[in-house]
Amino acid sequence: MEWSANEWFVLTVTLTGWLLTWLLPRRFDRSATVLFVLFGAYFGVVFDHAMAGAPIDFYDINDSKAFEFMDFVTYLMYGPISYLFLYVYDWLRVPGRLAPFYVLGWTAFGMLVEGAGARFGVFKYKNGYDFDYSSLVYFTLQLFTLALYYYMRMRSISRRSEEEHEEAT
Repeated sequence: MEWSANEWFVLTVTLTGWLLTWLLPRRFDRSATVLFVLFGAYFGVVFDHAMAGAPIDFYDINDSKAFEFMDFVTYLMYGPISYLFLYVYDWLRVPGRLAPFYVLGWTAFGMLVEGAGARFGVFKYKNGYDFDYSSLVYFTLQLFTLALYYYMRMRSISRRSEEEHEEAT
């Protein structure tokens, strides 16, 4: 395999995301962290396969239409970004009324990263796909990710409340 700009871009973004995920102080318990990372990776793979595969075939990823090792590494890049999205959200304690602006900001960030990736040859658009369509994908996925965050948060609060009740009785 000959390395070109797209492989270096994917490797840099992936390693940076994973390093930040592991080096930042822990905000969530281990199971929530794993779930948040897997959630992002899973939906990144699902949307990429749905949009880049037959019959839609809106874009190719990396050097070839065929699946290659670097395509797998590309999928590893989505998990830490999902985690970092929630990490910063939790760290900032974004009020509910400002959550749409937070999501829009991360949608813009996603578009920036995808645009850079396209310039480096990670994404090759075709069959009428427009780069701007990705904003709907990012916005939607981030809303789902926030829904998961609030579900996990409510579940954690409920579990703590049950434990406190049991200790009191």
